[in-house]
Amino acid sequence: MKNILIIDSGVGAISIANEIRKIVNANLYVYIDNKNAPLGEKNEKVLKQIAYNILKRNIKKYKIDLVVLACNTLTVGTISFLRENFNILIVGTEPNVKIKDLPAIVFCTSFTYKNCKLINESKLDKIALPKLATLIDKNLQDLSILSDYFMRFYNKLKDYKAISLGCTHYTFIKEIINKIFPNIKIYENKFGVANRVKYLLENCKFNKVIFKGKRIFKRKGKGRIKLILSKQNSKFKMSLKNYLK
Repeated sequence: MKNILIIDSGVGAISIANEIRKIVNANLYVYIDNKNAPLGEKNEKVLKQIAYNILKRNIKKYKIDLVVLACNTLTVGTISFLRENFNILIVGTEPNVKIKDLPAIVFCTSFTYKNCKLINESKLDKIALPKLATLIDKNLQDLSILSDYFMRFYNKLKDYKAISLGCTHYTFIKEIINKIFPNIKIYENKFGVANRVKYLLENCKFNKVIFKGKRIFKRKGKGRIKLILSKQNSKFKMSLKNYLK
């Protein structure tokens, strides 16, 4: 059974892990870099160093076969750099811009807002939502209190027909967005990421590395999930586990 490393700064990784687990049998190592959160407010140089260190520490440790950057910010800022420096399959996460319901807008972090070529070349508008990912992580036990955050954007957003979630954290506040903007359709990117992972695992050739005399791909079943935090926080970890399916 193959081992997948899923990386983000918070609960966004859980949304991707849950979707992958629906269609893929694999061991998932969900790495939450809460020590360096929020990633969306950092510059490219810092993001590259953070991502490089995570892969360097964890690929060999957990015998990883495929890496998923479950974060739009990390994908935009580091995926090309990581592919140049690591001989491993890396799947990124990008906003869904294939939207026919126009006008449409992408919700994203400050870094993605400034640097995402995919959004800039699309017909979609964009809006940066500073600190929203952090607020989601801090309020996982009661996300309803974030309703006030969106009310300040009501007049600016009410005439859009669609919203694309350009941060994996935002999946967990879909109901709040729907309640405030009931006529706006919401698009996500987690389904595309999971399908890409499934395709690569089924169609790419992997080296059958042997560890401790056993081929690691022969285990059967759904596989296990290991949640790893870069900074120990038992309360946050328990909150994250509550969202794992």
